Amino acid sequence: MKIYATILMSSEIYPLDKYLHLVFMAQDWLGWNEKTVFHPYWLPADSPVRFAKQTPRLLASAYTNGERYLAIIVNDTPETVKTSLNLDEPVCGKSGKAVNVFNQHQFIYSGGRLELDMQPREALLHKFIKQYGVPLISLASDITKHRFPI
Repeated sequence: MKIYATILMSSEIYPLDKYLHLVFMAQDWLGWNEKTVFHPYWLPADSPVRFAKQTPRLLASAYTNGERYLAIIVNDTPETVKTSLNLDEPVCGKSGKAVNVFNQHQFIYSGGRLELDMQPREALLHKFIKQYGVPLISLASDITKHRFPI
């Protein structure tokens, strides 16, 4: 599975023994079943998550399941990169938030765009939550309690 390969690549940043359970929790939140669709980085035109400027070593794959989606975002370069992701509004919504599954940092996105500063060789696993005109739910406490909002 692509999620595991991403974590292995970034194991110096996110050691497997400490963070692998968070990947399983994110999969449970997504709803890992026959409705789950993988959107690979090598077909960016078909993905709801794409770098604004495509380069061979900035990679973004996504898993979608109905209204929920996870994105695996990889900077496979030896440099810090300031970049942005274009998000498909029908899938991601025009605005919402992305939550880094590994460290619980939250990023607000709007206009179908998410700005990122990525460290060298960094891999991120983000959960995306659309905003529907109501306050966004904070996931940090839910993740530490091993439950996710519906």
